[in-house]
Amino acid sequence: MAELLWLGLFMSAIGCGWWLGSRERMPRLQRRGALAISYNYLLDDQPDAALQRLVDVLEVNDETFEAHLGVGRQFRQRGELAKATQVHQNLLARPELGRLQQERAQLELANDFLAAGVLSRAEPLLQNLVDSDAAVTPQALRGLLRLYEQEREWGRAIDIGQRLAQSDPAGWVATAHYHCELAEQWLRRNDPQPARSRLEQALQADPACVRASLILARLAWQQERRNDAIRHLLQVHEQDAGLFAEALPQLLQYASAPGDRERLEGYLRSALEQAGDSRVDPLVLALAEVVRERHGVEAALEVLRQRLAGQPSLRIIQRLLEWQGDAGSRDLDLLRAAVGSLLGNAPAYCCRHCGFQARQLYWQCPACHGWSSIRRQTRPGQP
Repeated sequence: MAELLWLGLFMSAIGCGWWLGSRERMPRLQRRGALAISYNYLLDDQPDAALQRLVDVLEVNDETFEAHLGVGRQFRQRGELAKATQVHQNLLARPELGRLQQERAQLELANDFLAAGVLSRAEPLLQNLVDSDAAVTPQALRGLLRLYEQEREWGRAIDIGQRLAQSDPAGWVATAHYHCELAEQWLRRNDPQPARSRLEQALQADPACVRASLILARLAWQQERRNDAIRHLLQVHEQDAGLFAEALPQLLQYASAPGDRERLEGYLRSALEQAGDSRVDPLVLALAEVVRERHGVEAALEVLRQRLAGQPSLRIIQRLLEWQGDAGSRDLDLLRAAVGSLLGNAPAYCCRHCGFQARQLYWQCPACHGWSSIRRQTRPGQP
């Protein structure tokens, strides 16, 4: 009995010593414990509970600031916008945090409001960061751009885009598209002069703006300036060869005179040589169309056969089947081999930044919101 009593006293002493020591080590152990608790929740497939536990357990200080920011971002990415806002507002309520930390928390809070569509609350936060020349000004400028894009305030977006372009060339690309948006508005009002002015400003901001050239070509054609329309379309190849396919339908329509057709055939053959092994179905199909008009269907079929032998394509197969008619059955073996090598009918376009795939061209990626980032795919199913 005495031995049991002594053992109890001994264990109590150990417990008291451990408790007293743990008070001195509480900040470090608290963080470690919070992580352990979070890992346990994650192992139990309870990520929301893990994130909430981190917020509840971790005190806010210099060492845990990044963890709180990370938790807030995770809530936002998971669509838990109210929780994300609570985390970032809690950080802003801590006067002991330094200026840079306050600015970063304010930026995250603005992003929460942007994600929630509460633009009226996001705008003053972002504008304050820009006006105060905060360290996160570039990020705040991008946030304002996204906000004005959603509101379709293209004039204000231009001002912000030009300022962002001082540190990020992507600002010029975006600014050019904002001018194009305003030009489209003027054209819908049947007022071509201010539209043309906006398109010229777009090319000044970004000389590689294919969208501006395509609209200028359309405008010139409507005003019966055929040569100018063709010139703008041919300019697309110099601006961005990867988007030249977007100019081909208009080019085939506008360059309809015999002399134009001859020059266009030479231009398309040259463009194909420059493209090399790239996937250029629209170029091949356009060339075949011109060759068929100038030299007959058999010559056009030969253009398709040559390209098909080197690079299988469903679009070229489809055109070959449409045109061959009674030309014979000698293409069947080639068609079978080509079809067998294809992986499937993949979407025609892909975003270079985020991988978003689409069946039509978007000037702004619907997923990552990047401008001029979507291109025709160079290989089936691959960006």
